[in-house]
Amino acid sequence: MTNNSTYQMISGKILRDGQNGNGLVSSNGEQYEFSIEKHWKSDTPPKLGASVNIEIDSSGQLLSVQALDIQSEMSQRFKQMSGKVQTEGLPAVKELAQHIQKDFVALVGIPRIVIFVGLLLSWYVLNTLVIQVSARYSVDFNLFELLGVVSNGGLDSLGRGKAPSSGFYGFLAWVSALLLFMPLVWKHRLAAWGAAAPLIFMVLTMLSLWFKIRSGSSQANSMAAGLGGDMAAQMADQMMKAVMQAISLGLGFYVAMAFAIAGAFIAFKESR
Repeated sequence: MTNNSTYQMISGKILRDGQNGNGLVSSNGEQYEFSIEKHWKSDTPPKLGASVNIEIDSSGQLLSVQALDIQSEMSQRFKQMSGKVQTEGLPAVKELAQHIQKDFVALVGIPRIVIFVGLLLSWYVLNTLVIQVSARYSVDFNLFELLGVVSNGGLDSLGRGKAPSSGFYGFLAWVSALLLFMPLVWKHRLAAWGAAAPLIFMVLTMLSLWFKIRSGSSQANSMAAGLGGDMAAQMADQMMKAVMQAISLGLGFYVAMAFAIAGAFIAFKESR
């Protein structure tokens, strides 16, 4: 059993994970080298930048390093605050909300939260696709409106300026965004790859849309050729080329791709 007069438990951060030689932790301006075999006491390997509990003796010598279980601390703190809410009322409720917000940010990290919010804004608010109908008139579609085209194959809805419901593809968009937080529910190194889901979704969605447009173009050419011969097919082909030239990617696409690439970078970095 640890004697508090002899040993001290402090919190710190991992500066070097110790996968190649000794690791390094820092706390209150002090740095301590540690060995995975001798000092590391957690079941999962040390991760660069992770929060840890550091045990040192009275002379300042490192005794052990253990990963900080933020979820367990959150659960324990929530139980304590819940009891406080019952006795103190509204002031304790405000304090509890502040603790939940602080702990959530500490658990998932600010980058993931920023990427999640950025994706939703770029998907819902900004335009992903622009159709220039005339010199003065254009039709804009956000991602979820565009997903209706992919989901229902309604390429003709682009011409009407109204996209069908996003349906199952809209559900997949939300799933891909929420997978940013997969490490919350799956404690495994591979869970970090959930942050790459938005990029995969964006790429597959745009490829699917491109194939649908190409398929629609081929069908139009075949129908025109069947009705009016080669001349009609050439006219249909020219019309489709004009349509393709009128379609351009909007600001929302580039913003969403930037956030999605940032998520993929986090996935690559944290899974190493």
